[in-house]
Amino acid sequence: MRFKATLKYCILQGAFWSTFSCIFAYASMYLLDKGLSNSEIGYILALGSVLSAIAQPIVGGIADRSKRLILHKLLLVFSGIIIILSGILLSFNKVFLMVFLLYTLIIAFSQIMTPLTYSLAMFFVSKGVPIDFGIARGIGSLAYAICSAILGIVIEKQGVDVIVYAIIFVYILLIVSVITFHFKGIDENVKNADSGNDNKNSGNLSLIEFILRYKRFFVLIIGNILVFVSHNIISNYMFQIYDNIGLTTTEMGYGIFIAAASELPALFLLSTVNKKVPSGILFKIAVFFIFVRNVVMYLAGNIVVMYISMSLSMLGYGIFAGVSILYVENTIDSDNRVRGQALMTMTTALGSFVGSLLGGIIIDRFSVNTMLIMSSLMALIGAIIVIIAGEKGKTQ
Repeated sequence: MRFKATLKYCILQGAFWSTFSCIFAYASMYLLDKGLSNSEIGYILALGSVLSAIAQPIVGGIADRSKRLILHKLLLVFSGIIIILSGILLSFNKVFLMVFLLYTLIIAFSQIMTPLTYSLAMFFVSKGVPIDFGIARGIGSLAYAICSAILGIVIEKQGVDVIVYAIIFVYILLIVSVITFHFKGIDENVKNADSGNDNKNSGNLSLIEFILRYKRFFVLIIGNILVFVSHNIISNYMFQIYDNIGLTTTEMGYGIFIAAASELPALFLLSTVNKKVPSGILFKIAVFFIFVRNVVMYLAGNIVVMYISMSLSMLGYGIFAGVSILYVENTIDSDNRVRGQALMTMTTALGSFVGSLLGGIIIDRFSVNTMLIMSSLMALIGAIIVIIAGEKGKTQ
């Protein structure tokens, strides 16, 4: 049962993070090809992220209040919307306004789905289904890495429009994986068994009440936003960073592969490490190394140092991707965890909003190196806030 459950979630995570590779890793390249400037690309990435940041807590609250498990339906609906938007984009990819609007909406809906995929697994875990989240999230990173490397090669041969076809293809795979993500004997129409035992009305908290109840979590969220401003500046303008030191699209694809593949050991070993080290401590280690990665990337003047910076994802985002989910499970009551996961994911969306906006403007007005300096400073400030505000968490 454990192998089958984890395998099914591995397939879902693999499909989901492949969508992120298609949408985000090559967004700058696609949009530059359509005639947009770096600043305009920043506006698209920023607007898509802020729309998702607004929607995530709302969608999470709806899912928490529902007496039935609706996460499958939400994921299927959002996947269908993105496929439709991508199909329209293929027909209007030479019209500036349509490209701007459609890509913005694709980004927004894709990010809204992130906490839903996590909460879906955690629901079944709470019902006794033995899913190893670390391994599954690691497969997600591996799928991201493989998809990025393949896309980098295919784009050079077929052109950037292949990106949109790839988005449609991977979302079809995601739909299939969500439809099959059910387990025999598990009642999906009943809330978690521990729901409401200690706080009967906790699931009905407004967003303000949630923030007041979890004050330290809210402060940590603020610090995490700054960390992910930095992280998303790097992710969204990777093409410009590589081009700045004379590297090609193929080399960028390999670099993304190295970053994603290096996350695998951290994710595969997460459950084992978390038996000894509390989730809060691991969280603090992760944000610190996100800062370190920024500094090394700023210092990179050749492909070797660049690839070293990419490999630091193992101790940075590699740890964060798994432990942030566990941290919410450790510090938020069961009736509010979907919203907690949504708020945690919202930090990456808001980070992408600010990072995308700032990154494009800084590149256009100053330089890539100036952008990397600003990115490092924000990562440092954010990491300090997280380290101070973060709770110890728990071992598993």
